[in-house]
Amino acid sequence: MRPHGTILRLPVVDASVIPLLASKKTNRHYVGMGRPGRTVADKALMAAAGQRLRWVREVLGMSQAQIAEAVGITQSAWSLYELGKRWPDQFEAPRLASKLKISLDYMLNGSLDEVERELAIRLAARHPELVFPSDTVDCTDTIPA
Repeated sequence: MRPHGTILRLPVVDASVIPLLASKKTNRHYVGMGRPGRTVADKALMAAAGQRLRWVREVLGMSQAQIAEAVGITQSAWSLYELGKRWPDQFEAPRLASKLKISLDYMLNGSLDEVERELAIRLAARHPELVFPSDTVDCTDTIPA
């Protein structure tokens, strides 16, 4: 312990070390620190999931502020979800799915299987691309005699 009133002297960094520290710096972070950057596939998945969340909001006839309040998040967080710039964490995603009466499979893959029936009908009516061709009955086949 140093006596009261003495000046704290910090160690001097050798000038030869400074270029080594600077070389590890990337655009925003030091190499190896923080979470890895998002891949193109991650960005595409987030954009598609955000699109589906926007479709749910539009079918429910709510504004971003109204739906954010209904699910218990901020309007800016909801906006980032819709834009595909943010993804709910592992605790938030199931809570959103439960409150909106959709499934995680709908958010990730667009499957209407576990979505509340009335909501699924309204989503399919507005966005036919959500209905998979395998879910439709092919009436053109003939029955052999």
